[in-house]
Amino acid sequence: MKDIVIIGGGPSGTAAAISAARFGVKVLLVEQQGYLGGMLTGGLLSPILGGEINKGFYLELIKKLKKYDAIFEPAYGRGQNPEYMKLVLEEMCQEAKVELLYYTLGVGALTEGNIIKGIKIASKSGIQEVKARIVIDCSGDGDIAYRAGAKYEKGDKRGKLMPVTLRFILGNIDIKKAIAFTRRYQQEYPGDIKCSNLTYPQIALSTFESLIKKAKEKNEIHSADWAYAGFAMPGRPGELVFNNPYVLNIDGTKPEDLTRAQIEGRRFVFEIARFFKKYIDGFQNSYIVAISPLVGVRETRRIIGDYIITGKDILQGTTFKDVIARNTYMIDLHSSDGSRKDETDRKINLQYPSKPSEIPYRCLLPRGLENILVAGRCISSTRDANSALRVTANCFAIGQAAGTAAAIAVRRKITPREVDIKELQENLRAQGVEI
Repeated sequence: MKDIVIIGGGPSGTAAAISAARFGVKVLLVEQQGYLGGMLTGGLLSPILGGEINKGFYLELIKKLKKYDAIFEPAYGRGQNPEYMKLVLEEMCQEAKVELLYYTLGVGALTEGNIIKGIKIASKSGIQEVKARIVIDCSGDGDIAYRAGAKYEKGDKRGKLMPVTLRFILGNIDIKKAIAFTRRYQQEYPGDIKCSNLTYPQIALSTFESLIKKAKEKNEIHSADWAYAGFAMPGRPGELVFNNPYVLNIDGTKPEDLTRAQIEGRRFVFEIARFFKKYIDGFQNSYIVAISPLVGVRETRRIIGDYIITGKDILQGTTFKDVIARNTYMIDLHSSDGSRKDETDRKINLQYPSKPSEIPYRCLLPRGLENILVAGRCISSTRDANSALRVTANCFAIGQAAGTAAAIAVRRKITPREVDIKELQENLRAQGVEI
């Protein structure tokens, strides 16, 4: 019997586990990969997007990474070395006495009516049951809440989902030559990226539209979507981390779709690498350093909770009495057809909030279920709001709040829904969270 069991060792799950365990309760963190960090590590998502507005766990993590010289400063959030991120998150879990269980998948919920009593897990040991006082679903897809009967939404009004991305790293690049060459194509896709003392153009596929057209005419390009402007971000010296390619029509809750995304995405990565090597100065001696072993999924299920945070809340900076975290990230919808011109998304794509918005605790409570919290990408939100809330710094903050609330519930012998919000907020402030 565990006090708290958490599914998913990404940003929200690790923050939840560490925060809860520091209260002295027994915490089991279940992760299907052999490492922590989710997209930050396995997904090669180098920047920690979302900013430091919440402080708390985020700043503690940054401080520990800096001791390993594993942080750099790109334009779109602090950059991090994925391998050191794995190490630091494990060290923090071990220090807090979190029990880790890798290579294990959460496949079901143990329920009595609407009350969650634990989870079912699957591994090489077979199907097992883990009983727990509180369950926190940090799977990203709301897997446990969904299997417990929670209501959810997925995709746009047509059921269409944002494209997924398979990130990759190119190495042995002459960065100065690449910058000089890219400057010639700025009229096609203007915009600079600043990283520490370096300013360079957006080295994106769409920057080189005329060269791509030339390659297509020579029958050197076969993959479909070369339009996405996802650009390369600085990595280690001589390396760039590419936020490409798009793969369309993928449902991240379906293994057959994820399989297709990995296969198509990998083929596309090699095609992009060949294009840069042949056509872009500075890349003549480049090679593929790594391709993400995890497909970058932007959206799947959004669990319906006691409150559904909206895009209007995000853009207008709505405040809540039960605030547990704040957001400054933009609404960032990627059109399901890959073009950013989809009529259903066009009017709300890439809108920036006028001021920080607040995330209420009620978004973490699946409607109609007891003894379960959701944290991370699957929290209760509309599609446009979710596109802002899903980023990694926000997930750390939401996870910290979920773990703290669960620990309070265990110690008070109450349900998460019965947790006193003032007590929760006081505990978060004591951990350095600014709300």
